[in-house]
Amino acid sequence: YFVGNKKLLAENNISIAEQLQNQADEWGKQSKTVIWFADRKQALSVLAISDKIKETSVQAIKEMQDMGIDLYMLTGDNEATAKAIAEQTGIKHYKAEVLPQHKADVVKELQSKGKVVAMVGDGINDRTALATGEVSRAMGKGSDIAMEVAKMTIISSDLTKIPQAIKLAKQTGATIKQNLFWAFSYN
Repeated sequence: YFVGNKKLLAENNISIAEQLQNQADEWGKQSKTVIWFADRKQALSVLAISDKIKETSVQAIKEMQDMGIDLYMLTGDNEATAKAIAEQTGIKHYKAEVLPQHKADVVKELQSKGKVVAMVGDGINDRTALATGEVSRAMGKGSDIAMEVAKMTIISSDLTKIPQAIKLAKQTGATIKQNLFWAFSYN
């Protein structure tokens, strides 16, 4: 038996009945993650799971965009689900069906374009990408492995803590520069 996304079924030449495909398409448009269950020949069933997008997440995304931060969402979800979530949250750039090992490749691609990348993740599948980014933040409700490789851990799943951390880092940097100026001036 196989349990996974449509790509897994395609890789194994598993046929999908039209009725199941129609149901999966409908769920995808509703920003639900579609999971297929199949034997070696055909899809037997399809189910969908979804998380409700928190209002604080939409607020955090807007705050970061207002700060001039260009946001990218990397997800293993299918294209329809990723597009729906991006539209609901206001994220302009997203990549769907990204496997965990390819998230770091996307980070490197952005870095090759001269961007400074701050990666935010919460799971074991984000570990390599977190280690690749110049700045990485693990969300504290995630896995220990993500927290281990991240340069900063936010002990909350509330994304509004990210812009707060950015503001705090900028204030800290300004205070350090000010203190260095006065120390050099005094000496």
